[in-house]
Amino acid sequence: ELGLMYCSGRGVDLDLVEAHKWFNLAAARGNDDARRYRSEIAREMTRGQIGEAQRRARGWLGRA
Repeated sequence: ELGLMYCSGRGVDLDLVEAHKWFNLAAARGNDDARRYRSEIAREMTRGQIGEAQRRARGWLGRA
């Protein structure tokens, strides 16, 4: 849900990096929809943005 909120700007500022992070975390837990959404928004992102999203996801996992 957080990924969908960030990629659509629903209730939060639109932020594809943050959306990719949340989709990445959900995909790592086996969510097939998250994998698909992550792939779709990645087409609209730069390599740098994707790298930042991956760093944020690893950081989040490090806190858990």
